Amino acid sequence: MKTYRCPVTLTNKAKDKMRELGLEERSFFSLEKSFRIYIEKYPQTADRPLSVALYVDHEKNVHFAKMYEGLVVILHCVVEKDRFIVTNVTTKSSRYSMQTNWRRDVNLTFDLNIQRGSMVSFDLLSLIHEMPVAQDSSMYVKKRIASWEGYLKIQERSADIPDMLSPYSGLTFNGDFTRMTITGCQLDDKQWKSLKDLSVKLKGIDQDVGKVLKANCSARTVEVELNKYMEERARKNRVDLNQREVTFSNFATLSQVKKATTRI
Repeated sequence: MKTYRCPVTLTNKAKDKMRELGLEERSFFSLEKSFRIYIEKYPQTADRPLSVALYVDHEKNVHFAKMYEGLVVILHCVVEKDRFIVTNVTTKSSRYSMQTNWRRDVNLTFDLNIQRGSMVSFDLLSLIHEMPVAQDSSMYVKKRIASWEGYLKIQERSADIPDMLSPYSGLTFNGDFTRMTITGCQLDDKQWKSLKDLSVKLKGIDQDVGKVLKANCSARTVEVELNKYMEERARKNRVDLNQREVTFSNFATLSQVKKATTRI
């Protein structure tokens, strides 16, 4: 990874903050020959200059990690053509994750001895200018989450279908016992339209036997894709044909949607 020279000065506020945190300015910047840094770019406005936060990697900077174990040090800087001006210094726990889709990791060599005519590397300035703004990226993530939450709420409403019970007249199986046709179901028109993909349970069998593939209202038939459990029972002729009642349910789909909603 390319290493960029970074002329740096500190405001009095930043120096005071470093002392409060137990950091000594010169010894801190001389801990590493070059520092692995995660750069985060702040939004830029007419009255706010180009600004960044420099997150000091607490793993890759070995000497820093030994000296300041358990800390992520963040240097808040104004970026000028000839230097980075540190305006504040903050810290986070080392458990804090620095890798995001809007931060860039670079190697920086900090130089406190700024001489007339010294400049920040053009490549480093270009890299920062081309970076996405952290706030814009986080707002994008929030919008995506909000969109997903809205989608799940719609899915939950559509999935909240009450169980439908119906008598039936018979069951038939295809040659390899992967599908079953239920005949003589007695449902109203609205229920027939809601059957697709619902799980199927036969009275006398504890588990779901499969899910609805097709429903034919005029023929009063429902084609079911069987699960492995029911395939085996059908092959062994262990299907109770006397208790002729079927339940169509959307409980499994509704449970999955609700779990996804609670994980956000």
